[in-house]
Amino acid sequence: MLLYDHLKSAVLERQGQAIRFNPTWLPFAGHDRDEPRPVAIARGNEKGRVEKAVRYLRDAFFAGRRFLDLADLNAQAGTWCTAEAADRRCPEDPSLSVREAFALEAAHRLALPEPPYPTDEPVTVKVGKTPYVRLDLNDYSVPHERVQQTLMVVADPLLVRIVDGQTVLATHRRSDDRGQCIEDPAHIVTRVEQKHQASLHRGTDRLTRAMPESREWLVQAADRRANLGAITAARLRLLDR
Repeated sequence: MLLYDHLKSAVLERQGQAIRFNPTWLPFAGHDRDEPRPVAIARGNEKGRVEKAVRYLRDAFFAGRRFLDLADLNAQAGTWCTAEAADRRCPEDPSLSVREAFALEAAHRLALPEPPYPTDEPVTVKVGKTPYVRLDLNDYSVPHERVQQTLMVVADPLLVRIVDGQTVLATHRRSDDRGQCIEDPAHIVTRVEQKHQASLHRGTDRLTRAMPESREWLVQAADRRANLGAITAARLRLLDR
């Protein structure tokens, strides 16, 4: 059994003892074999243990602590939980430490089911005219040929995956900031090459329309592996003059 306050991720509505749970919450509770039990409304004493634990965490762990990023914070929290926090007196039985009480309870706990419950966040996104998708006010690059398509972003606390059906198109580290542009260098190289090719085609089309006889000359230049971009640009400058 787990006690919950009336957060929307667990309880959508309550009238007396009639409770409407969040439909996405119940499969999670069933997977982990939990009995979700919301505390009574306006009865803060029913969740006093939780509130005291939050206060202890805030005062004993967070106060004055410095960390580089989320990974560093989690590492420090893990060390603190297995050391200082585990060595304090157990609130229910001061003759035991929290570590000792936890060890006594271990024989009565159920193991978490395998595989773990999927907690990735799926979001449907529309790629605009530029090869990026947006999640939490950050932009993540996708292959250039995917512009103007609808894709799926699947995110966990560390990674962002952009997928099309079962095909993973891109994987990025998730940013905790805002307004960031996270790019895969391969996407940028491909985009530059495609823009270069498009520019070259526009130039050769203009040249052959103005001088149809130049088409054969361009084919011969390509056979010699000459730099068509430079040659076309030079001929276009002459044409403009």
